[in-house]
Amino acid sequence: MADGRNVARDSAREILGRADIEQIADLKEPGSVLEATVEAHEDTLTILTLPAGTLRIPRIDSPPGRTVRLRVQPRDVILATEPVSGISIRNRLQASIESIDEADRDQKLISLLVGNQVLKARVTLDATTDLGLSEGNTVFALIKTVALETTR
Repeated sequence: MADGRNVARDSAREILGRADIEQIADLKEPGSVLEATVEAHEDTLTILTLPAGTLRIPRIDSPPGRTVRLRVQPRDVILATEPVSGISIRNRLQASIESIDEADRDQKLISLLVGNQVLKARVTLDATTDLGLSEGNTVFALIKTVALETTR
């Protein structure tokens, strides 16, 4: 809604992923909404599954089997061209680059296919060039556990 008018009508996933999100909502950049299923709770974490893999998030009060939505900011997604180990980031999803768009003068907004869902990553032009990122490439999306939060 803007000035009493409906300016966007679609699913939360579609609206939050729009490149013009700054004009239609009080958000700085498009993001991603991933749907996952609560698998289990371990101490302070909740384990979620989605077709592309497993995610760990700070513990939430949802029973196993419930579907939840996660809002992921593009700036919280790190890309690797090979599987990574020996780091503190526990959330690693294999993905395919769907598209690469301009974000700012020196940054790219990369849309990734993670299973049947889209995850966006904000990457510098230097990293995009250095890693040889292009449409169709397979990459690994790394997301810090503390960066993930559920939406309602």
